[in-house]
Amino acid sequence: GKEEELLKKIVIEHNDIYLREIQAAIKEQTEIEVSISSLSRTLKRLDLRRKKKL
Repeated sequence: GKEEELLKKIVIEHNDIYLREIQAAIKEQTEIEVSISSLSRTLKRLDLRRKKKL
């Protein structure tokens, strides 16, 4: 849905982003609160990978 498209956009544009930063961006743009575990599962399901920050 719309939230998944937003998630894809965020991760593609910022592939070194932390899950909590994704969570904040989604809340800011949609006013929907999502859990870190839901984000993690959705990223795996969509096969989106993030680079880990060092």
